[in-house]
This record gives sequence, structure tokens and C-alpha cells, in this order.
Amino acid sequence: MTARALVFLDTETTGLRHDRRAWEVGAIRRDLEGKETTLHLFVDVPLDDADLNGLRVGRFYDRHPYFADTEPACSAEVATEAEAARAVERFTRGAVLVGNNPAYDAATLDPMLRRHGLLPAWHYQLIDVVPLAAGYVPRTRRPAPPWRSVDVGMMVGVAPPAEDAAHTALGDARWVRDVFDAVVRGVR
Repeated sequence: MTARALVFLDTETTGLRHDRRAWEVGAIRRDLEGKETTLHLFVDVPLDDADLNGLRVGRFYDRHPYFADTEPACSAEVATEAEAARAVERFTRGAVLVGNNPAYDAATLDPMLRRHGLLPAWHYQLIDVVPLAAGYVPRTRRPAPPWRSVDVGMMVGVAPPAEDAAHTALGDARWVRDVFDAVVRGVR
């Protein structure tokens, strides 16, 4: 497989600001033997600096168990930010983060860990599946950047997440994994 574990990761956040917080984390860890484990949790975060438009993208008020008017469809636990930080640190320790703009997720999770006395222990190199997949697509079929993730995924044979899974942390993490696998399998 690889020399390091991989963590296919996505976060849903309180907005785009530099002080944003993750309110949902979805991750799939693939160990060196190819076995996968999943981490999915909602985070109880303050909303005092949240951006309403940012919350709308991930359907915060429809999906977060503490705020949704109806019972959420998934059974992920709600964790305090401290509990989430400990879980994320353990789950990502030593792994390479793979995502759709994983620098964004890393820049969101890094301060969360540090606020609770933890350090990010993931590998310093991140893998962004969008340019990875775009580079795999023949130049004659590749649009000019910036690339839309959904378009690039389709070019390597991966459909976008279903409407109810799109902009959910675990749904997007699964899409990231599938795009990564499509490229890696195609290279062999």
C-alpha cells in the first residue's frame, strides 16, 4: 500500500474566517495493510464568531444534533471540542492527510488541537485530490485551473456525493477516498 497510513478527511466549519472552528469531522483512516476505520463526530462549538453562510453550506441547522429541529439521519456522537481534539489527534497521528483542499482542514484542526494542549502529529505533506486527479487526466480533457472538484472527480470516474451526503464531513471524506483510489488504481 503506502509507507504511511492515510487519513481521508473533511471538516464542516463555522465559516471561512481564520478563527473558524470545525463543527463536524469525518475521517477514514487506512492503515498500512489497507484496513479502514472511521471517525465521525459533531463538535459542540461556540457560534459567536460563526458565519451564517458558512453554516448554511454544511446544513448546520438541519444536521447538528444540538440544533436540528428533527432527529439527524446519522448517529454520530456529539463531542466537546476537547474530546474532539483528543480523538482527532489520535486518529491522524503519523498519517498523511488526504482531502479536497486538506490545507484548509489542517488549518482548522491545528488550532483546535492546540487550544486543548495537543499538537498536530500528522505528516507534514498533505495530499489534495483535486490537483492530483487533474494531473492524471490527459491534458486534452483537462480544463484550465482552478478546477471544480466535482468536475475533476467525474473525469476520473467518481460521481459527486449524493445530495444528502454532499457537504457532510463523512460523505465528502468518502468522496475524497474514492477519487484518490481512482487515480492510484489508474496509475498502476
